[in-house]
Amino acid sequence: MRDPIPGGGLPILQRFTDTGEFLKGWRAFFESRRERYRSNVFRTSVVFPAISILDVRGFDVLLDATKVRKRFGFGPAIPRRDLLSGVVPTVFHNDAAHDVRKAFVLEWMGMRGPELHRALDRALEEAMGRWATAGKPFDWGADADRLLADFLFDWLLGARPELSDVRTWFDAGFSPIPWDVPLPSAPRPARKARDRLLATIRGAPGLPEAAALGRTRAGMEEPEVAAQLLFMLVANAWGGLQGAWRSLMAELSIHPEVADAIAGDPGGGMARGAVLETLRLRGPVPFAYGEARDDLRIESSSGSFPVRKGEMLMGVFWLAARDPDFFPDPERFDPSRTADPRFLRALLWSNGTGETPTRTDNKVCAGRDIVPSVLERCVQRIVPAWQWTLGSTPRWSDTDLPLGNRPVEPLIVTDFSPRSRTAP
Repeated sequence: MRDPIPGGGLPILQRFTDTGEFLKGWRAFFESRRERYRSNVFRTSVVFPAISILDVRGFDVLLDATKVRKRFGFGPAIPRRDLLSGVVPTVFHNDAAHDVRKAFVLEWMGMRGPELHRALDRALEEAMGRWATAGKPFDWGADADRLLADFLFDWLLGARPELSDVRTWFDAGFSPIPWDVPLPSAPRPARKARDRLLATIRGAPGLPEAAALGRTRAGMEEPEVAAQLLFMLVANAWGGLQGAWRSLMAELSIHPEVADAIAGDPGGGMARGAVLETLRLRGPVPFAYGEARDDLRIESSSGSFPVRKGEMLMGVFWLAARDPDFFPDPERFDPSRTADPRFLRALLWSNGTGETPTRTDNKVCAGRDIVPSVLERCVQRIVPAWQWTLGSTPRWSDTDLPLGNRPVEPLIVTDFSPRSRTAP
């Protein structure tokens, strides 16, 4: 047993030095402290004081909604309230307020389930047609943003948005200040984009049924349902999928042998293995945060650590995903490792393990099962039919945080052509 938690110092000085060092390189910051303290659990003060957790075992406490509560925002990433139309997104509620709203989200996705593959196939057919006739190098990731936005809105609402509005809202959706404080109005283009997206949602064929369900399940009136769907579709779904899609296609470009195996057996396990391995290495969210409801203990591979009520915990998904106790040779992209029964128990990208069911009373991502299904379907449709060449080898950043889950440079395709039918 180890007690107390290592780290800490003079609060103001530590906040200044930790935040500055973190901004120079997030991965080096955490790894240097892990080495200094010889522990996967230690105190940091990046923007605010927190207890950082870097290993799979230590993450358990952060995944237990009875032990930790969410604050408004993804840690220091605070959504701009004026772009939310005064509505708190479901993911930032706790207890009953969270549970009834998440029940609405899960039931609405379930009701729209039969349309998922039909909507995705429509968007894929259009996208592959564009890529096949591009005739010159094109930015594959940027065009896939259109594919994903079209699919998501079509699937859940039977409508399609303007991609420029989706991008504008998303890019301006979070405060430049990492605290939930009153701010001047968001830029006019972002407010206009929000209004147009809300108009698209309110005019969508699927909204009346969604609004009726929201009223029944969560007591939400139509304006709140529309605002909740806007955040869910753009910040949660589109924002997460666009990075995962880029990283998945980048990994398949670096590892053509994996693409060849998928082409030879699209329904086999290699497609799903490639998706899950991408979500391990390049998960859509870097950190998990939770405030201790009561005194508790973190049970980590480094020992047992006491936490006081009210203290903030900060789990680093991207380093726990490289925990060598669960993922041998953790930096290697290896879709076959997903066949190990321990893999799903340690896969944490969705704010829960790969085995934890998505329920209303936990914090597991409502789309935890949807994301792999969508990405797997994309791979199964694209890879057997097409082959491609990128202008440069993809790489990821260990310093620039927003680029930790997607390639640094655009995915510029210099050739997109039918795959040879002699491929294995």
